Amino acid sequence: MKLPAMAIAAAFASGIVLGLHPAVARHTLSIAFLSLSFVAVALLVMTGIVLLQSGRVFSAAAASLLCWVFLGCLGACVAEQPRPANHVLSLVGQGRIRLGTPLRWHGHLCDEPARLPWGYGYEIGLSGVEFEGELQPTKGGLRLSFTTHPDQPLPLELHAGDEIAVLTEAKRPQVFKDEGAFDRRAYLQQQDIHLVATLRAPQLIERVSSPNPTAGTRLARVRRQLRDEVDGLLARKPQVAGVLRAMLLGDRSFVDRAESTDFQRTGVFHVLVIAGLHVGALAFALYWICRKLRFTPLWKALFTLTLLFSYVAVVEQRAPVLRATLMAAIVVLGGFFFRRLDLLNSAGLAALVLLVAKPLALRDPSFQLSFLAIGCIAGLAAPWLERTVRPYLRALRGWREVTRDAAHEPRAAQFRIDLRSLARWIGSRVPQRLGKTVEDALAGGLSLTLRVWELLAITVALQIGMLPLMARDFHRITLSGPLVNLAAVPLTGVVVPLGFLALVTGLVWQPLGKIVAVPLAWL
Repeated sequence: MKLPAMAIAAAFASGIVLGLHPAVARHTLSIAFLSLSFVAVALLVMTGIVLLQSGRVFSAAAASLLCWVFLGCLGACVAEQPRPANHVLSLVGQGRIRLGTPLRWHGHLCDEPARLPWGYGYEIGLSGVEFEGELQPTKGGLRLSFTTHPDQPLPLELHAGDEIAVLTEAKRPQVFKDEGAFDRRAYLQQQDIHLVATLRAPQLIERVSSPNPTAGTRLARVRRQLRDEVDGLLARKPQVAGVLRAMLLGDRSFVDRAESTDFQRTGVFHVLVIAGLHVGALAFALYWICRKLRFTPLWKALFTLTLLFSYVAVVEQRAPVLRATLMAAIVVLGGFFFRRLDLLNSAGLAALVLLVAKPLALRDPSFQLSFLAIGCIAGLAAPWLERTVRPYLRALRGWREVTRDAAHEPRAAQFRIDLRSLARWIGSRVPQRLGKTVEDALAGGLSLTLRVWELLAITVALQIGMLPLMARDFHRITLSGPLVNLAAVPLTGVVVPLGFLALVTGLVWQPLGKIVAVPLAWL
């Protein structure tokens, strides 16, 4: 099988879809149904082994794929189990607490307080709530916001991991009932945020205790330090700092709504969302550094993977970053073991790992868009480019060397011959000292033209392939996207590595970091 990981991921995803179907979902709590499913999986595994040993490879493959379908169905059933009885939403649903009045909530800060344009934001992991004089243990997440006023003192300085108590009136996130409208409640639940509230006065929040720092709290403090560093490097350009915070650290709090709308209308909003483009630019920069420093393959893989996973930890393990980093890790490990890159197979393996960890991610539009994008690139754009543009790009390597012509297909070899003839004709009509420069400029211009055409083909394939989901989820179709992305994608490939270089140098010595960050204000 040419794409085994792709087939397995497709079978597992089909099982998840089957498990989420109402006819199957109503048996989620049935012990007998779950037990029979596990027995079926075990029987299919044994059947596959027996068929493989008897030499019936295709039958064994069919049994294996059917086993993955059952596993996907089981994964969906397990993920759809009801919430614990002490979950905050369960308590609300059972009437054991009421959200219409101020209550004292207990918990710990999951992250450093976020500085927002209008004040501060706190994300609290709940541990208890006082209701009618009784402290009830609870689980869940609460997002608390505080708006600063000139005549009001600032809230208490808190840090990630602090145990706190806050008196506030919490509520479920607002949901608009318009057909197809953005479901903010579901979006926040994916981030373990189940309630939202506003802090009316800074005196209503207090620190209960400050436990010893953990790895998670230290990462949160590093994250806050990096955000402050971006603001410090571009203090005179707050608008640029807001965009850079989004592109490097995933914090879009300081991107103006009007500016965000402009990004959406032009079809380049993806540059503000850390995903494959940003992780790919960072991975390429790390790989380039390793090559320049002449690292061995082992140290090259270790260096790249260590910094990539450190980056994931700093940006809060967001789903798009996890997907992109997992793909990059598969590519790096494949290169270490001298395996040829197959983008579809790598994407299948990444999708399988993510779905096994979180089966319900299949319903996430972000998951669907990410892997549809990979499918458009690897399944539509790449095969077409391989038949049209890429033979000529390969032919431009060492185009002066006649002995290499035989290694290319006939049309590419003829292209090399024609290029040499044209270069000699042009070179004979300019001063001798400029001849080689003019010939190199001709080859470089052809290479640049082909690269631009390649990028245009990829962006058009992405726009066509993602059109249905974009219309369904965002109610917006941008016709200018392919042309605008011709500039946005290469610029992102420059801004991301340069931004991280400015961050690192700024942490070491801020004046030097500000000098490195000067081009970012122009870009």
